[in-house]
Order: sequence, then C-alpha cells, then structure tokens
Amino acid sequence: METSSLLYTFVTVICLMTGWLADYGNAQLVNCKASDRETLIDFKNGLVDPKNLLSSWEGSNCCQWWGVGCNNWTGDVIVVDIHNPDKVPESCGSLAVLDLSHNIFHSFPQWLVNVSSLMYIDLSFNSIWDSIPVGFTKLPNLRFLNLRGNGLMVSTYQLFEESWSKIEVIQLGFNFVQGKLPPSIGNLTSLTHLALPGNSIEGNIPNSIFKLCSLEYLDLSYNNLTGSLPEHLEGTKYYLYESPLPHLQNLVLTRTRLVGILPNWLGQLQNLVQLNLDSNFFHGSVPAAFGTLRHLAVLILKQNELNGTLPNNLGQISNLSILDVSSNRLTGTLPDSLGKLSELSFLDVSSNCLTGIVSESHFAKLTKIKVLSFSWNSFIFKISPNWDPPFQVESLLLSSCRLGSFPGWLKSQRHLLDLDLSNANMSGPIPSWFWDISGNLSLLNFSSNSLWGQLPNKFKVHFNAFTDLRLVVLNLSRNQISGQIPQSISELHQLASLDLSCNMFSGPIPSSIISMSFLEFLNMSYNNFSGRIPYAGQMSTFEASSFSGNPGLCGAPLAVECSDSGPSIPGINGEIDNGDGYIVDKWLYLAIGLGFAAGVLIPYLLMAFKRTWSYMYFDSVDKVADALLYLRCKTSACFRNHCYHRR
Repeated sequence: METSSLLYTFVTVICLMTGWLADYGNAQLVNCKASDRETLIDFKNGLVDPKNLLSSWEGSNCCQWWGVGCNNWTGDVIVVDIHNPDKVPESCGSLAVLDLSHNIFHSFPQWLVNVSSLMYIDLSFNSIWDSIPVGFTKLPNLRFLNLRGNGLMVSTYQLFEESWSKIEVIQLGFNFVQGKLPPSIGNLTSLTHLALPGNSIEGNIPNSIFKLCSLEYLDLSYNNLTGSLPEHLEGTKYYLYESPLPHLQNLVLTRTRLVGILPNWLGQLQNLVQLNLDSNFFHGSVPAAFGTLRHLAVLILKQNELNGTLPNNLGQISNLSILDVSSNRLTGTLPDSLGKLSELSFLDVSSNCLTGIVSESHFAKLTKIKVLSFSWNSFIFKISPNWDPPFQVESLLLSSCRLGSFPGWLKSQRHLLDLDLSNANMSGPIPSWFWDISGNLSLLNFSSNSLWGQLPNKFKVHFNAFTDLRLVVLNLSRNQISGQIPQSISELHQLASLDLSCNMFSGPIPSSIISMSFLEFLNMSYNNFSGRIPYAGQMSTFEASSFSGNPGLCGAPLAVECSDSGPSIPGINGEIDNGDGYIVDKWLYLAIGLGFAAGVLIPYLLMAFKRTWSYMYFDSVDKVADALLYLRCKTSACFRNHCYHRR
C-alpha cells in the first residue's frame, strides 16, 4: 500500500453517516461499525506516523480512537480529525466535509465523483495541474467548493451547465477556467459567493448573473471579459427598493477589460460594502447615486477613463474607508464634503485634471487617514502654516500641487513613510525641524522646487539625524541646495535611488558611498563636486552620465584623468582586506538575506490579516514604482536641459 507522510498543515476530514453530529465525550457509549473500523485501519496502514499519533487506533471500538468521532445513536464514524493526509479513505461513502487544502496532490482525486454525500470540498492551493473529472459537477449535495490556486483546466460550460443544484460558494480563482460564462449560471439560485478571478474567461457578463437574488460576493477580476455592464436591470428602472441583488456586498471587477458607462443601478445596491472597478475602460461620469450607498466602505474606480466632476454627496457615505479615483480624466474641484468622512483611511485622486483650492475644510474630520495622494493635478493649497491636522498620515503625495512655501503643518506628522512634494512650487529653505520627523521615511522626493540652503556643520547635524532613516528613494534634484555631502550618507543602508543632480553641491564625493550596496540608481550630475570619484564597490556600476556637469571631478568613469594620485580609497585597486573584511562580508551577505526574507514575509503576514492593509500595501508598491519611473524620466529631462533653469 502506498505510504505518505503526516505533514504539519491542518486538515479536517468529516464523514457524516447521518444528519446528526456526535459528542466526543459520549463516544464511548456506542461501538463503531466493523466496516468503518476496517476502513480506518486501512487508512492508518497507508500512513507514516513518526510521532505515533495514531497509537490509540487499536481495539474493536474505533469510536474511542484519537481524532475519531461517532454518532451516539448509530455508532457511525462521522469525524476524522488528524493532520494533513494526502490520501483519504475512498470507502467512506457518506463523507460530507473534506478539507485537504495547502497540500501537493498534482492530480485531481477522481474518487470524489462517487461520493454523492459531499457537501463541503476544499482542495485549494494543491498544485493540481489536471482537469476536473466528468461527473464532478453533478454532486447533488455540494454546497461549498474551493479549488482556488491550482492549475485546473476546465471550461465554463463544464462548470455551469446543469451543475450543482444546491451550491452556495464557488471559489475557482487563479486556475485555467476558459470560455464564456453561460446564461445557465443564473440557475444557481442558492449561490451566495462566486469568485473566478485570475482565469481566462471571456465574453460578456450574462444578465442572468444579476438575477441571483442570494448573491453576496461576486469577483470576476483578471479575466478577458468584453462588453459593458447592462444599462438597466430588471427591477431597477423605476423602484429603488426592487434591487435584483438585494444581498450583494462585494462586487469586484478589477482588470476585466469592461467598457461603457457606470450604470445607475450600481447606486441601488444598498447593501454594497465594496465596489472595485479598478483598471477597466469605463467612461462617463461617476454616478451621484453612489452617494446613497450608506454601507459602502471601499470604492475603487482608478485607472479608467471617467470624466466629469466628483459628486458632492460622496461625503455622505459615512462608512467609506478607501476612496481611489486616481488615473482618470476627472475635472472640477475637490468636494469639501470629503472632509466629513471620519472613517476614511485612504484617499487617492491623483493623475486627474482636478483644479481649485484645497483648504483645511477638506481634512476637517479625517482623523483616520493614512494615505493622501493628490499628485498630478492642479490644486492650490491654501493652508495655514500653523494648522494642526487631525490626522497622522503615513503616505503624503502632493507632486505637482502648488504649495508655495514648505508646509509647516508637516511638523506634527510623526509617522511619515512616503513623502513626495516634487514640482510643488516650493521656495525657501528646508526647515531644520524636518529632519527630526523623518525617521521612518522610505521615499523622500523634493525634486524640481526652489529649495535652498547649505551643508555646513550645522546642516551635517541634520543630515546625521538622517542616518536613522529607512530610505529607499531620495531625490533632492533640481533645487538650489549647496554645501558638501557628509560621510554619514553611507548610513542610509537601504537606499536604492539617490538623485542630487542639478543643485550646487560642492567638495569631494564622500568615499563612504562605495559601501552602499543596495544603490541601483545614482545621479550627481550638474553640481560643483571636485576631486577623484570614489570608483569602487557599488560606485563602479554607474556610468559617466551620473557624474557629468561637474568640471572639478576626475577619474573613472569620466574621461578626465586626475592630475595627481588623489586620496587613497580602499578597494579601488582591487585590494582585499586581510583583517576583518571577510567577517564583514559574511555579515553583509547575511544581512542582505535576512532583509530580503523580511521584506517578502512581513507584508505577506500583514496582508493575511486584513484586506485593507493588502490594498494599501500594493498601492504603495505601485506608487513607489511610479515614483522611480517618474524620477528616471525627470533625470533624462535634466540631462537634456543641463539644468538651465538655475544656471
């Protein structure tokens, strides 16, 4: 008999022989059936049990065995609760609940088609690269099906033509489901949860799907749908209370390639909690009816072709937590009413054509806001420098807004992670208090302003405070900042992009910069740096364009030779440290590995706990990527224009 290992992932196999559940404590009052005992013995013999967990599986009464539960009236085995077998007893003919998720099966268990009693099946994340066997969709009692995260190849016709009559939950995300959704999907009248994201479904969404009165969750994201949402649905033309989807709470149609206008009936789904239409081709205006969705917490309309103005009554959605209308063609002003949304944590209106004045009233009750993104609009900020905001923001992106002077109200913000004030029409010095509030920053962009100052010893103190930063992106380009770069810049261990171009920096490039091993982008062009370039370590990966426009610089990668040997820079001629260098290298590589692991695992664990964190995390990743692309484009423009704006 084929053997298998008892793994650590939790698994529950429940065999229902009758409609009654057993009480473990009274299981000893009955004896199990001989046929059930023999089945369990065969099951045990097919397992490797290094911890001897099944040592109690002896004797005639299997109802007293560990992990086994029986019906007190009949003695039927109804519960088998152990750890992660990759083989289950096929002869358990009344099996009702089967959870074998997070294993590695590769092939679909063919025997399931013969277990007509099954009500609950979870085979998610099993790497099943197989087809669904004929007859599986005819299981008469199935109510819950989760096959998410496999490689299953199946047609929509096979799934939804004359399929499970009692099904309530279907989760088939991230497989290879192909074809058009048939009108017969509307026959699944008990369906409450339909999730088919990340497949190859094409064609229109059939109108019959909107007649599923019990539906609470619909997710068709990341498919190749065509067409538009119907302009009218049966029951919504005249009477608001006749919504055809009275229980729908989540409608997720991200990246489905849908076109057309947003129909007004979306505003009649009075129990809607999440509406996510991200990255489609919808045009027209945002329906004012959205303002009546009193339970709505998530409204995501970003990356479409919407135009017109934002409805003022959006401020009436008192439960709204996430509002993202970025990357559209919206015009007009920002409604003051948004300042009333006391539950709002994420607000992104960036990359539109919005104009007008932004004042304190727009933030009056935003006590929970964490992300504010107004970039790439034409807003004029008129906010008192003495204003005390009601929030502690983590991501503040105001690129291309008109701020005038450096915003004094930032002094109260102690939890900033991302700060983009580029091209914000700011002039004057960077205030000294700013470096005291910047300890958590990962992105800092002050580029394309008229900020000035020097880097004498006093500014070095500020820059030394800078060394506790977790900076990944630092851009001070196209300003009027002068002085020398301190050696302490090398303490920015995680820095990946550094742009100091088009300023008035002077003096030597600090030799400590060669130890910045994560640095992928560097631009020090068009300043007044002098001396030999410390061309070693990570610095040796950058081209001459990173240092051009500095008449006093010499040495590789520039074609200008130095007139003397210049200061000695360790490692520049390939010397190997015979002292502690080897140990330092080992710790460096270990730190890199641990940092990479933490960077991958920590966001995953956080996102596993809360969907909103997941959205905010990935949106932050998008913003950082956009910022890097934006900085690279601006750098190219700087090279072309040679910073003539200040010379």
